[in-house]
Amino acid sequence: MRKKKKLFNKNSTPFLILAIIHVVMFLILLKRKNHKDVWILLLSNIGFAYLFEYPTLNLFHGYRYKPSIMKKRVFDTILGGIFSQAFYVPITATFLTLLNKNWKWKINFSIFYYSIEKLFIRLNIYKINWWKPIYTLVLLNVYFYISDGFYKALSTKKDGQ
Repeated sequence: MRKKKKLFNKNSTPFLILAIIHVVMFLILLKRKNHKDVWILLLSNIGFAYLFEYPTLNLFHGYRYKPSIMKKRVFDTILGGIFSQAFYVPITATFLTLLNKNWKWKINFSIFYYSIEKLFIRLNIYKINWWKPIYTLVLLNVYFYISDGFYKALSTKKDGQ
């Protein structure tokens, strides 16, 4: 008899804790900002994150997520990528941009994600192939500033209409 997998297990719990943190951040945004701005910037940030994620994860297999929620390993990795690139990182970038957070906030969030990446490697729920955590630390800062640029462009276009 096959043992049924539980949704909450030692691998999925850290991903779900991060999901809760990011839902709270998103709710703060919806409470404080224009909903249309939040959604437009969030969707732009998700799209941009996938421009990075597709080649890095799917084509060149830089790393692998292991939330152990899906039965097939490849789908489990894709689910981890969805958590990361469609949820955690874009919500954080949107949060930092719309709340006008300065470079100290951006660096601290980059360090936060760097630390989470190191922790996930240690917990064996994230495996790196050729990717290095330092790339996360550096590239997230770039991503956060690109988010600011997206919003500035959106605001300029909105003001010019």
